[in-house]
Amino acid sequence: MAAAASHPDGGTKTRQEDEEGQPGAEDRLSALPEALRLQVLCLLPLKSAIRTGVLSTQWEALWTRRWPAPSSLDFRFAAYESSEPITEALERRGLRRLDRFALSFGIGELDGADFRRCLDYAAACAVEDLRVHYVDPTFPNLDFEFRLQPDDPHLTRLSLRGITICNPLRTCAFPALEVIQLRRVYVSNMTVQRLVAGCPLLRSLDLRYCAGLNFVSIVGAGAHLTSFTVAECPLLTSISAYGASSLRSLRYSGAYIAAYSIPATSELADICICFRRPAREWTPVCYAPGPCSDDLRRNWLELLTNLSNLTVLTLCSSALQTVSASARARSVAGNAAPCKLHNLRELQLLMFAMSNENMDDIYVFLMNCCGPRLERLFVQLPARGYQCASKKELSGIRIRGRDRPLEELFQVEPPEEAELDEDQSEAFENLMLLKMINFRGHDNEMRLVRLVLKKSTRLNQLILFTPTSNLPKGSRSRKNQPKGLKKDHMDTPQFIETKVLSLRKASPNAQIILSEPDDSAIEPLHCEGFVKVD
Repeated sequence: MAAAASHPDGGTKTRQEDEEGQPGAEDRLSALPEALRLQVLCLLPLKSAIRTGVLSTQWEALWTRRWPAPSSLDFRFAAYESSEPITEALERRGLRRLDRFALSFGIGELDGADFRRCLDYAAACAVEDLRVHYVDPTFPNLDFEFRLQPDDPHLTRLSLRGITICNPLRTCAFPALEVIQLRRVYVSNMTVQRLVAGCPLLRSLDLRYCAGLNFVSIVGAGAHLTSFTVAECPLLTSISAYGASSLRSLRYSGAYIAAYSIPATSELADICICFRRPAREWTPVCYAPGPCSDDLRRNWLELLTNLSNLTVLTLCSSALQTVSASARARSVAGNAAPCKLHNLRELQLLMFAMSNENMDDIYVFLMNCCGPRLERLFVQLPARGYQCASKKELSGIRIRGRDRPLEELFQVEPPEEAELDEDQSEAFENLMLLKMINFRGHDNEMRLVRLVLKKSTRLNQLILFTPTSNLPKGSRSRKNQPKGLKKDHMDTPQFIETKVLSLRKASPNAQIILSEPDDSAIEPLHCEGFVKVD
């Protein structure tokens, strides 16, 4: 709370009072005239200027007026309309500082000359947040080239979509750039490498659906890089994050990569790994000499268990297969080496199938790798009816070098539940939530539900989202809601209700919720999907 006091020169000064109402230190900055406070804000980066809004009411939202209005420009071009009104508006505004410049356009809405004119204007106004989005949803447009402005001291955030990034002739310095987002752009390996090397303050690098990349290296990144995302770049076969000791978040989706690509740093707290195909189909390639070659034998299980601060993990069924195979081999060999993820609190599994083989992978991972701090388990099941595959489609497909074809795996009876009950695991001691998406009540889905209900004594919620297409006609009525189900959710097929409600629960407080997908439900940390689980 601020109090005004008289000043010898006839003005006033502001003092901060503590909880007991006693005067504290003087707040001389808030007492400055607004013109001087605006001048102070002009000297600060955009992020720091925004943070001043919490100082006092005098500073709240003042940062929005630090540059002559408007300090933020957002242009969305319309098809077949002239760009003259926009270019005239830029000329009237003049070359004054910009906090944010956003340019969005689609097919036939902007020509190359106007595209370059807009980007040159943003650079001349020393923009800090630059966003250029070509909204074609498929491929990058090679006709629109973005040229990096060398040695730009003002740019702090760069977001590009659907265009081509020209390869700089040398490493350009971007001393203020902290966030880079490239989606559906055409960019070369060398461009990314030089861009990362020229940003000493880079905190987040996000590369998604980028054409032209077959290798990404962040070895030259500075000590501030904490978030690294590479997703569904079609030609990418390898990444090198070795030496990035400050990474806290890693999200990868694409072709199989070796575990040595990821630094075993204690800072990593959340990891998302999704492989398009099994590890057996991939031949390892090491692009970086030196330390890389020393870790070729490290597998994914060893990497994950060496991450002491790992709390959130997402694995697709291919990655889960790789990790579970290592855990299974270690268990059979009687290896006493620890393979527990002791600090893991959230686990998400993206299952491309739910055969007996997949259920076995889940069971092995939960029993052998998950520690007592696991609280939330999310399982996304295939969106399609995976058990409806024909024998012709299944014949000849073999998994992990086993002698039986996949066709036979669907004919094998699952292990007896009594056998599962004999095993004990720390993974269920503090588990409080299980959420399954695309639940149909198939045998292996029910095995997982039954396992969790029997072993989790602290389970609070079991959330089962059924596919919309699974609901029979007239099932949206709220009438005749079975006892034990949450009443504010819609009915689900009767056979699923009968199966689930008859299961024995170790936790008397466990609430079972069956419904269609609900956007307001609890979501995992890695809720943004890169690939469809179908």
